[in-house]
Amino acid sequence: MKKLTHLTLLVLLAAWLPACIFPGYKIKPGDKLGGMQFINDDEACPGPNFSDICGFPALADGTCLIPASTPVFWISTGWVEATQAELESTWKDSTWKLTFDGHELDLAKFGTYDMELDGQKARIWEVCISNPPEGKHNVYYEYEFIHGVHLGKWFSDLTFTVEPASVAPLP
Repeated sequence: MKKLTHLTLLVLLAAWLPACIFPGYKIKPGDKLGGMQFINDDEACPGPNFSDICGFPALADGTCLIPASTPVFWISTGWVEATQAELESTWKDSTWKLTFDGHELDLAKFGTYDMELDGQKARIWEVCISNPPEGKHNVYYEYEFIHGVHLGKWFSDLTFTVEPASVAPLP
């Protein structure tokens, strides 16, 4: 009987652990925080970027509302320079940190992609979330440049609220 109890507890613990994020652990692609999953795959994340849903002013002042009907979206930001050479110079040896609701992500594991944005060269972090719970969420990017024109420490403190799913009216 004692062995069966230990085995049951071990199975329950093994099932419960993947949903936990321990202090000091950095979230990686595929990890879950509750029912929400962190993704860095374009095919698994067909949604828009949160800045396309609300714009950076609404994200910065916390008035961004994400409809519950948008269960998958990118929480990416990055940096833009006039030329690829300037982007490479600025990005060289830069440090970046991202926390989501106070949980740090392992940005190196998520990776980046380069794109053209309004005629300029951009490098964007590849971070997407799926099934975020309703309510207020915070995305905090902290970064430092030691090369290029924009030396120093910078941050982006972005807040959005996932709206509750609408309830169908009773007949």
